[in-house]
Amino acid sequence: MPFRTLSSIAACFFALPSLASEAINHEAIVAEALRPASSWNFPVEDAAALSKKHVVYLAANLQNSGILSVAEGLKEAVSKLDWSLEIIDARGDQSKIEEALDRIARLAPDGLVLGGFNAIDHLGPLNVISGEGTKIIGWHASAYPGQIHGTPVFNNITTNPLQVAQVATSYAIVATNRRAGAVIFTDSRFEIALEKSNEMARIIDLCATCQLLEVVDVRLDQTSEVMPDVVSRLQDTYGDLWNVSLGINDLYFDGAFLPLSLSEDRAIGDLVNVSAGDGSASAYQRIESDLFQSATVPEPLNFQGWQLAYELNRKMQGLKTQLFVAPTKLVTKVNSKEDGGVDWRFDPSNGYRALFSDSWVAK
Repeated sequence: MPFRTLSSIAACFFALPSLASEAINHEAIVAEALRPASSWNFPVEDAAALSKKHVVYLAANLQNSGILSVAEGLKEAVSKLDWSLEIIDARGDQSKIEEALDRIARLAPDGLVLGGFNAIDHLGPLNVISGEGTKIIGWHASAYPGQIHGTPVFNNITTNPLQVAQVATSYAIVATNRRAGAVIFTDSRFEIALEKSNEMARIIDLCATCQLLEVVDVRLDQTSEVMPDVVSRLQDTYGDLWNVSLGINDLYFDGAFLPLSLSEDRAIGDLVNVSAGDGSASAYQRIESDLFQSATVPEPLNFQGWQLAYELNRKMQGLKTQLFVAPTKLVTKVNSKEDGGVDWRFDPSNGYRALFSDSWVAK
C-alpha cells in the first residue's frame, strides 16, 4: 500500500522539550491566527531594479496548487522588474529535476528558484550552477525559512512549519472541546511535511483528553487514488472515535471529500478536517459550504512569489537577505472572505505589490 501508519514512521518524530498541555493556550493561538493580514510589518528596503535579468523557476510539480500559485506571483513580480522568466515543470519526477538542473547549469541564468523540492537532494548540480554565478533561492526547498546551510541556497521562503502545525492543531482541539480523536495525514518524502505532522502529533499527545489515533503517510500526488480506501479503513477501524483529521496539505481533503460525502456513517459537521498548509480554492469552497473541511492554514503564495523576486534582486546587488517570514493565518468560515478570500485564496490586503514595486524604483 502507498501509505504507512504511525507505528512505521514513529521513528521519524523528533524530540522537543516537554510542555504541559495547560501551558498551551489554544484559544489565544486561534484568535491571533484569525486576525486580518492587513497590517504586516514587512521591512521593505529600496534596491533599484537591475535590468534584463533572466530567472528560471524549476517547479517540482505544477499540478500542486501551491507551487503553481508561487509561480504566478513570481511572474507578476518579474514583469515589474522587466526580467525574463522561464518556468520548468518536473511533473513530480526526480529524474526530470536532475535533467533540468543539468540544462540550467549550461544556461547559467542570473537567478534560479527551486519550487517545492529539497535542495539537499540535489547538492551536486546546485553547486555547479552556483559556481557559474547563478543566485539560488528556494520556496519550500527545506523545512525552515532562511539560508539552507551546506547548500548554495541563500534563502528559503516558507512559513514556519511548527507555527503552522500549532495553529491547525489548536483549532482542532478547540473545535472539539479538547476531545480530539485525531488522524494525521503526511507525506514522508518531504522534510517540511514531516516537521508539520510530527509537531501536530506532539501537540495532540500533550492534550490529556485528546487521542492520537494514527499518522497516515500518503503521497500528495496519489491522494485522489488512495484516499477513498484510506477513509473506508479509518472509518472501519475507529468509527466515531475519529472526529479530527489534520493534513499537511489540502489535497488530502480533495481526495477524502467524495468518500466522506457518500458515507452513511459520516454526517456533515461531525468530522473536523483541518489543513496545515496550502489554502487551495477547493479548500476555501469546502470551508465556506461546511463540506468536510473546517479550516486551512494557508500560505500567502502570491506574496511569496514577489518575495522571491525581491530577495533575488537584492542578492544580485550584494545586499543583505531580509529573511522575512509571513505570519501564520487561519481561515475558517468566519473569515474566509477576508484577505483575498473572495477569490478563494489567501492574498494579503496589505499593499505588498505596491511596496515591492516602489522599492525597485531608482531613488
